[in-house]
This record gives sequence, C-alpha cells and structure tokens, in this order.
Amino acid sequence: MLTEKQLTNPFYNKANGLSLGFLVHVFFCSKVKEPEEKLIYLFYVAGIITHYELKYERNKLTKQYLLQKIFNLSNNKKYLTKAELRKLTGLEIKDTFNKYFNEHLKENNLYKKRKFTLQELFIIFEFWQEDDKWNRMKAFSKKELARKYTNNNYDELELIMTDNILDIDHYKNHDYIKPGDKKKLNNVVKDILESKGVTNSEILYKNEFDIHYLYFFLLIIIFERLQSLE
Repeated sequence: MLTEKQLTNPFYNKANGLSLGFLVHVFFCSKVKEPEEKLIYLFYVAGIITHYELKYERNKLTKQYLLQKIFNLSNNKKYLTKAELRKLTGLEIKDTFNKYFNEHLKENNLYKKRKFTLQELFIIFEFWQEDDKWNRMKAFSKKELARKYTNNNYDELELIMTDNILDIDHYKNHDYIKPGDKKKLNNVVKDILESKGVTNSEILYKNEFDIHYLYFFLLIIIFERLQSLE
C-alpha cells in the first residue's frame, strides 16, 4: 500500500506513472489543499511540467502559468458558441445578454466572435464571476435574491444592493444580477446578520458550490477528451 509521503511525492509518481490512485488521492484525500499545488503535481506526473521547472523554477508555477498550460492543451479549440453562452448565463434574449456583456466583449475584441476558445471564455467568465471560485453561471433574478435574503422585501434588497454593491441606475436598469455581484450580496448580508448577533449566517451558503477556475477548465478538457473516446 502506498504511503501518504509516496502519494503526495510527484517525483515518486513520475517514476511509477500516472495512476488512478495518485489522481484520486491528490484531488480528494491529500493534505495538499491549494488548487495550483494539486495541478503542479498532476502536470509534472503527466509530463506537462518538467523536472527542472518543478525543482528549480517553482516560483514561476503560478495560477496564470498553469492556466496557460490548460489553454495549450485545448489546442485553441472553440468550445462554446455565443448562443450557448446566452443559454448558460440564463440571458437567452439577445438584447438582455448584450446589456450585460456588450461592453466587456468589445473591450476585449470578442464582440464579433460567434464561438469561443477556453482562453476567451476565461476572459468572459472572469468578468461574470469576479473571483477565482466559480459557482453557477446563470444570472440571478431579483425575485430569487429577495426570497433568499430579505424575506421577499424588494425595497430592502434594493437598499442593500445600492448601498454596497451597485449604483442605483445600474440596479434599476438591470433585471438580473450577475454571479459576481450576488457573491458580494452574500457577504454583505452575512456581515449584517453577524453584526446583529446571528451566528448561523452560514445558512446563506447552503446548497451552493464553487469550483476554482483551474479545475473548471481542466474538467472541460477532460470531459471533451472522454467524449472523443466514445
């Protein structure tokens, strides 16, 4: 049976091949918690990162560097059409989608694109999610947020949003809230509740999930490769 030291030692696993036991252990059981550290181990064993890089250039193995390695694995393939992107974000009506994304797409020379590579999707989703932990991609309705945070009180929701997150014009002229702003609302309400002595404010996070963007894109690559084998 492999020991913890062996399972978390990339040099050992490089010599013994990329095994299922290694993958399962690193991603689900290992004491290594940081996403980039797990990917460094995996990429070294898979031959994506060299021995020299791992041993002597560890400081260059940043999230950005690892993300570019994932992009390289995709071979510049286009994964998602704009129509699919509209559906994924829940903004299926073109005018509604454009209200949220047009400016960002134009700033990044993506406005005329009809299908996107992983690198282009990262630019889009980074704007949409606003941090490195991504959860659902679908926009939130104000009805949904009012039900969760303010007991269906729309005036209170507007007050919290415009005092802390969005300017009043933006809030009134947009029917939906993007996931990045919803996360901010989550934190603001959590702080409000805790200031009132409510200690179980973690209930706000119930039934929610998040996934680091490195895992998000790596899983896209893996699923695409598995489908190609069918």
